[in-house]
Amino acid sequence: QINFRELRQWSNALANELVDRGMKVGDRVSVLGANSIPYAVLAHAVMRAGAILCSVNPRSTTREVIYFFEKYEPTFIVCDEVGGTAAKEALASAPNAALLSMDIVNEFRNTEAAPVSDRVSINPDDILVIIGTSGSTGHPKGVMWSHRTITYYMMEFGLAEPQATDHPKMLLFAPLAVSAGYLLLMQWPGYGGTAYIAGAFNPQQALQDIIDHRITAVMGVPVFLEGIASAPGFPEADLSHVQD
Repeated sequence: QINFRELRQWSNALANELVDRGMKVGDRVSVLGANSIPYAVLAHAVMRAGAILCSVNPRSTTREVIYFFEKYEPTFIVCDEVGGTAAKEALASAPNAALLSMDIVNEFRNTEAAPVSDRVSINPDDILVIIGTSGSTGHPKGVMWSHRTITYYMMEFGLAEPQATDHPKMLLFAPLAVSAGYLLLMQWPGYGGTAYIAGAFNPQQALQDIIDHRITAVMGVPVFLEGIASAPGFPEADLSHVQD
């Protein structure tokens, strides 16, 4: 687990390292990996460095990864064991990218560093993340979010659902490469809440996590929610702590 102070220190130190390695404002960073705390820290570090996160779902085939690399043109690719094989097989489609292991994140967990904001100038309208669509009705497209639009989204949701932002506990099980993963990662801690990050989606485990941690917010595409509702024990489960 990690608290807000540790997240700020850890992501700031990592952002400094990424800038030292040549990362610039506007650079695109593709990540292929399973959900994890290091992945979440990396997402914050990329944001602090002023770069653009362009993650790829680790379940993608090599052909799909090649497609995304050709579109994103990343200058950095970060992968773990889950996404490493596809990333390496598709590396030729990103000839200008430096390949990094997710292990680099853990190297800076307890590192103090000067504020990276002293070295990086970010405009609110700079693009923060490009999230690929599923491609179910055609070729996947990239949805661009700026620092400003992410902030406005959080504010508008908070105004529309104020009861949901009171010390929330959010269960995050969608891949961080998709909107149902990344946006929630940024949104709920922004309200001072806690994000419980699942490495992968398992309906039975998700239901148990909701019960054990008294999760107050569950968001996801219908297939996830249908899976939880079909899990053994759901009809009799006490979910009174989950906000409507």
